[in-house]
Amino acid sequence: MLRYEIKYVLTRGQAELFASRIRGLLEPDPYMPSPEGYVVSSLYFDDNADSSYYEKLAGAEHRKKYRMRIYNFDTSLVMLERKVKLRGMIEKQSTKISLDAFEGLARGDFSVLEGNTSQLAREVLACAGARGLAPKVVVTYLREAYVHPVSNTRITFDKFLDAGWSPARMTGSNDYVYAFPMAGVGEAESVIMEIKYDKYIPSFVAAALSHSGPQLAASKYVLCRDKLYSLGKIYG
Repeated sequence: MLRYEIKYVLTRGQAELFASRIRGLLEPDPYMPSPEGYVVSSLYFDDNADSSYYEKLAGAEHRKKYRMRIYNFDTSLVMLERKVKLRGMIEKQSTKISLDAFEGLARGDFSVLEGNTSQLAREVLACAGARGLAPKVVVTYLREAYVHPVSNTRITFDKFLDAGWSPARMTGSNDYVYAFPMAGVGEAESVIMEIKYDKYIPSFVAAALSHSGPQLAASKYVLCRDKLYSLGKIYG
């Protein structure tokens, strides 16, 4: 199902203010194990032409990204995902994969998907063969998330965004650098607030989030790719 997604850049102080308001209006995400949030780690793939990267920079109306995702550095649940953006709306499809598949994809070996019968796994395998998919960067951050049933609303605050250049970052290594500096703010202090909803933002949520910061022009994937490039780092 296609949904809307809006992203804003906040200082740490702004994020704490908005989060305090949201906590009184929305429920914590049921998958959030503690008030501090949970760690999201995603390994992004791109093709030989870096299509996902350049399509984002060009503002293409229809684009997609493939990634592999785990939570809290725990490989007991690994998801293979496709995120599609179409005219300002997003859709995410995911399928669970094995630990062996996780380890293979982290090495850039897509043959580990050959025995997977899910439509998404077959699509990723076909894309790897036709366009040369390869792992590019590990994107990790701490997410605080809240939900409300009206318009399937979800508000998240993503902190400490970092770019990792080693597959070991997926399980907690220190092969990373903070990826999102903001003018006048320390690199680890910038926060990305995301608002996701089906048809409209509930008025009480919009009121609580008024006077937000500027909208985020780049994706986390692009920000992290750019950070690695600036350091001369290459995944793997």
